[in-house]
Amino acid sequence: MAKNEEIRVPLIAMTWDDDRKAASFVTAKDPVVLRFAKSIAGETRNSGSNAINTNFQIGMGLFQALSLYGINYVVDPKSPYEDFSKNKFSLDYLQFPSQTLTYKAGDCDDLSILYSALLKSVGIEAAFVTIPGHIFTALSLDMDPEEAKRTFLNPGNLIFTDNNTWIPVEITMIVDGFLKAWEKGAAEWRSAEGQRGFFPIDDAWKVYKPVGSPVGDVVDAVPPDSARLSASYNRELEAFIKREIDEQVTSIKSEISRSNNNQRLVNRLGVLYARFGLYEEATVEFKKISGSYVPGMKSWNN
Repeated sequence: MAKNEEIRVPLIAMTWDDDRKAASFVTAKDPVVLRFAKSIAGETRNSGSNAINTNFQIGMGLFQALSLYGINYVVDPKSPYEDFSKNKFSLDYLQFPSQTLTYKAGDCDDLSILYSALLKSVGIEAAFVTIPGHIFTALSLDMDPEEAKRTFLNPGNLIFTDNNTWIPVEITMIVDGFLKAWEKGAAEWRSAEGQRGFFPIDDAWKVYKPVGSPVGDVVDAVPPDSARLSASYNRELEAFIKREIDEQVTSIKSEISRSNNNQRLVNRLGVLYARFGLYEEATVEFKKISGSYVPGMKSWNN
């Protein structure tokens, strides 16, 4: 295709009388989507930490990759979701994931469909979250809620349904980073209590099966350079770890100082470091325990 040739891709319309209908656009098996997502997931696994939930890390990596790829949030002036979602029988033209990758732009429904498709293509369950006039995405951690409450500093930023834990992600904040998008999504979820919807893609597919990949000219999306992606992802992951443990580290160190280096507290600090993959820091603390730091490792593993 010539560099300046216009890309023409047919659009398909739907009505918003049932929000689950959007799941039919989540074409997770589209080769363009598969190649993009699997490449990013592989890079994320290579750069990530074995100590942190895998789904969380891949979801973060995919988000950061979309930002580096140049995806932009653009409201469609002809069919903004805010207006069309209020009129349940107006036709809204949505983009398939490969189309959004081609255009490098979409509104909230287009970006939610794209992010959900990328997640699903690498085996991570996704859900649409709807609040008045808006739609975004949640990713499944495949984690028991009680475990999640022990793991994350602020469980209020999580969604708990059907014995599972989800991260709400405000996908329109694509240029702001995963952590800010998560905080915004969580705030929107909390503020819309009584007016919100939650639609797992797997459940929606039982009623509205994904249609075939779109015909027409679409690009074969090239993932961001691995070095750039690794740098962006690691910055976000390090910021997450710092946010999660700084307050706890300060508190435990203060207790250790007041207790004249109580070994139980030293062990507790080592376990905290290890839980977030900070193994060098954990080893330093475990070695402070007289005799051996094995008790600390046992506590972490159990």
